[in-house]
Amino acid sequence: MQVYSRCFTGSEACEWFISNTNVESIQSAEELGKVLLNIGVFRSLSPSGNTFKSNNCLFQLNSSKALEDLNHLDCLFKEYLVYRGMIETLVTFDKELQKDRMKQLEATRIVQELFKYVTDSNLKGLLSLWRYIDSALVSRLDRKFYSTGKYFILE
Repeated sequence: MQVYSRCFTGSEACEWFISNTNVESIQSAEELGKVLLNIGVFRSLSPSGNTFKSNNCLFQLNSSKALEDLNHLDCLFKEYLVYRGMIETLVTFDKELQKDRMKQLEATRIVQELFKYVTDSNLKGLLSLWRYIDSALVSRLDRKFYSTGKYFILE
């Protein structure tokens, strides 16, 4: 037996998607859940594997470890560029990293704040923060991610 924190069922997620996004049906909510599962927003705790359905299978939000791994990946990439003698590329990469506004993004704190607004039933604060996230992040998504991002736009 293992204990997992911050878990939810597929049916709870579908209900939340329908209540809080532009999703209007269980089928659309399941499609959204599949997309989010596939891109790693949350993971399945079910032995049946990585499938998302509106049922009692448990899921868990992924931690900020992925963001921590990003800095490690940047370092490995820089080492690779030095090893290959691609100094101009390294300089360009460093310049791009310095311009990267997301470098200091603390997703864990943002998610905690969103959950705090939800648990406190503070709709005004939740909408205010979400509109900021939408204008600062979601609206800047590459076209290939639009099909995922469209579910989260609050009207």
